[in-house]
Amino acid sequence: MFLFYAIPMVPFMILAIVLAAGLIIGPADAAPRRRIVGASIVGAFTLLSLINFWWLYPVLTAEIIPYAEWHSRMLFKKGWV
Repeated sequence: MFLFYAIPMVPFMILAIVLAAGLIIGPADAAPRRRIVGASIVGAFTLLSLINFWWLYPVLTAEIIPYAEWHSRMLFKKGWV
């Protein structure tokens, strides 16, 4: 409910993610194989993040979905839901 308190940290979180991605990819003068592997890792992370947000989109935007679909998107299903 008080998620707006986290808004000031969003720019710093984005900068941290971009800087970490740059470190994983490597410097411009690194071996081409290292940059390809690093770019593959960063690309896979980005793709998995996008898939995750696509999967959770109905819950994050408060769309009306059937209970079975909502329950399949909940983490720690057996604990608190």
